[in-house]
Amino acid sequence: MASDRNDQNGLSRREFTTRLGTAAAGVVIGSDLFGAKATAAPSVSRRILGANDRVVLASIGIRGQGNALKRGFAKLANVEHKTLCDIDANLAGERINRS
Repeated sequence: MASDRNDQNGLSRREFTTRLGTAAAGVVIGSDLFGAKATAAPSVSRRILGANDRVVLASIGIRGQGNALKRGFAKLANVEHKTLCDIDANLAGERINRS
């Protein structure tokens, strides 16, 4: 007759699950007893100075979706599109002139 013991220590899945649940409950209760409290992150200044004043972008592949992204980012404040790259030199020249 097969035993319901599943591992080398003779622990069944049911016993393992019960012990795991008991241990997890102990950890949760223990953290409450020892004062582990959640705290809010410190406030961050709305104005970040220095190099973080703008975003500099480079685009690889400027057909279709890449061009739509380029146009969308161009509408945002403090965004500079520094580099455009495409394997089609004619397309790249056309898109660079439109920027």
